[in-house]
Amino acid sequence: MYSPNLHFADSLVPVSALSAIAAALDPVLLMQSAGHEADAWQANLLRSDDKHSLVLCSRQAGKSTVAAAMAVHEASFRPKSLTLLLSPSQRQSGELFRKVLDVYKASGAAVPVKAESALKLELANGSRVIALPAGEETIRGFSGVSLLIID
Repeated sequence: MYSPNLHFADSLVPVSALSAIAAALDPVLLMQSAGHEADAWQANLLRSDDKHSLVLCSRQAGKSTVAAAMAVHEASFRPKSLTLLLSPSQRQSGELFRKVLDVYKASGAAVPVKAESALKLELANGSRVIALPAGEETIRGFSGVSLLIID
């Protein structure tokens, strides 16, 4: 019978563990595991180590999907990270957060959920993804933000 394991350094390593390691190293694989094929610009953005990025493209080009993949990757593979999703309104923040949940659930969820609400996801590794309307009064008080996505 076929076993979904690979021999590595004289021990068996489950393929799922190898997939998680690969996704940790390459966020494009996480996006693919969620059922989204990355365009060249999306792959470049996901793999970028630039401190700041600005994305300017047409409507329905996949900006929210790639932003969601970035947020899920950050939360999954950087323990105790804080990702903030800011949009002009509460409704828009909720829509972007919904994409994050879709990518998280479709990707196979490398880290289990500790708590989930309509606008917040907290993972067992201590990471949080929080969606907020982009007003000074709503974003004040958050410190140690590791990823900020402004829609």
